[in-house]
Amino acid sequence: MSMKRRHFLQSTAAAVGVLGLPALQTVRAQSGPVRIGVMLPMSGIGAEAGAAWLAGAKVATEQWNAKGGVLKRPVELVVRDDKFTSAGAVAAARELAGSGVNLLIGGSQSPMALATAPILPELKAMMVAPCPTVMSLTHENFQRNFFRLSWNAYIAFAGIGNMLTDRFKEVETWSCIVPDSENGRDMARFFTIGVQRAAAKAGRQVKVLDPVFASLNKADYKIEINSLMNAPSQGLFVGLTAAPCISLLQQGRAVGMDRKFKVIGDAGTELMIAKAMQKSTPANLWSISYWVPGTDAGKRNAIRDARAWQARFSAAIGAHRLVAYEWDPPTNRIVLTGDTKTLLGVPAERIAMLADWLALVDAEDREQVTTHFDERVRGHGEPDATAYLMRSADGALLEASDEARVIRDHDGQLHRVVGIVRIAPAAQAPVPA
Repeated sequence: MSMKRRHFLQSTAAAVGVLGLPALQTVRAQSGPVRIGVMLPMSGIGAEAGAAWLAGAKVATEQWNAKGGVLKRPVELVVRDDKFTSAGAVAAARELAGSGVNLLIGGSQSPMALATAPILPELKAMMVAPCPTVMSLTHENFQRNFFRLSWNAYIAFAGIGNMLTDRFKEVETWSCIVPDSENGRDMARFFTIGVQRAAAKAGRQVKVLDPVFASLNKADYKIEINSLMNAPSQGLFVGLTAAPCISLLQQGRAVGMDRKFKVIGDAGTELMIAKAMQKSTPANLWSISYWVPGTDAGKRNAIRDARAWQARFSAAIGAHRLVAYEWDPPTNRIVLTGDTKTLLGVPAERIAMLADWLALVDAEDREQVTTHFDERVRGHGEPDATAYLMRSADGALLEASDEARVIRDHDGQLHRVVGIVRIAPAAQAPVPA
């Protein structure tokens, strides 16, 4: 299969949802492909999200076709751009229905779903929507032709409000910025409910300020950022999604918004933020994730890719006489990658604890190196380098150049110490006794 596991976003499940419907499985055998209309943002502010959703749908289509299709008919995707607008979604749905395509994946976000769901009976169409959260879709605006694939606003936003309040006990006041829409008001309302429930359970007083409403169809969020920066809050929930969320975080970083707030909650832009901001991604960002468990084929491909990456990494560091390590200070367990059998005369599986590594340090340096490792746990991510002598299993003296870095969780708790050691024969090494 040409598609990689990283493309398994919510649209994979959307496509599987359509392809697995009993009505489709029992339809009278016909000739020609089973055509599924895919209405996603291929342009505009939602284009990057649309590309990810479409990739997932293509993965599911390839998997069904590899199994012989549906009732021995291949599955074909018919893609239309909804332009991340309600009007664009309605136009795409009508065009697809007019051409005889009435199995649809669309309404990827709440505004497009709210506009499209009411016309489905008229179009004699059925639609599965990847991730609209607005509550009314499956309540007062319920349509039997419409299926919401993901959670609703209550589950998603009350959930993240509950979790963040429980985890970040130092935050006493929250700010919210949400879309100026029905869905945005749902976000703010249920996030507040989640915060209040978690606070009440813990016997704490936590306040959620009135939400800041913002348009999704703008590029400049200076006014909204100024309001957030002047708010007496320590936590921020961002309900904007896709490009607007990224724009807000990028513009906010320029004035220190990521430093003002001890924690920032995200409504689901998640991996797109990291891809766009890279090293500038706020360190205190917590996201709702729309990743779904892969199919068996997807899992096999993921394992295959992971093993291939591990093999390449091991070969690269082995060629340069390097050993990479990951040390867990609370348990003192250490995991090594590299050819320790050749470099140290000891296979990696026999070096499972920090004490096993320290036992290979030359006796004259061992106390100093032990102290240095103990001191490393107080670091906060800055590079740390040290050099010391080691002894291989046959007693040969070796020089070790050790560069490490501490990794901490978003709440500041120590997670791991990771490092790379370059090992070389010691200059003018004495002959072992």
